[in-house]
Amino acid sequence: MMRVESAGLVIAALLCGCAQQPVATQAIAGEALGPVARCIPSDQILSRRLAGASAVDFELLGGAVYRNQFASACPGIERLGELGVVAVTSGGEGSRLCQGDRVKIFDPVEAQATGLAAYPECLLGNFHRVR
Repeated sequence: MMRVESAGLVIAALLCGCAQQPVATQAIAGEALGPVARCIPSDQILSRRLAGASAVDFELLGGAVYRNQFASACPGIERLGELGVVAVTSGGEGSRLCQGDRVKIFDPVEAQATGLAAYPECLLGNFHRVR
């Protein structure tokens, strides 16, 4: 009788372990983007770089990186690729960069000849911590 109960406990433990694995994987996947923030401190931004055609990564002092998925389409940035420079053009609540603020994506070499007006201005969405 004791062996049957022990075997049942072992099987139950194995099944519970299998059932919990997807939950743990989902939690890790959810943490990859991290919590949502409406604003980040603009006075702590070390770098800004494009993260594909619809997002910008902001690296802060201390190593934290926040990804901002644009709130709406930002046409024309695909052609800029890694050459695109991200400049804040509007907003900020005090020393913060927030959802709804605008950034301009441009090529600094081309901008000398054509001016900044030819380049897209993109509306920021929420910030997600990525690391």
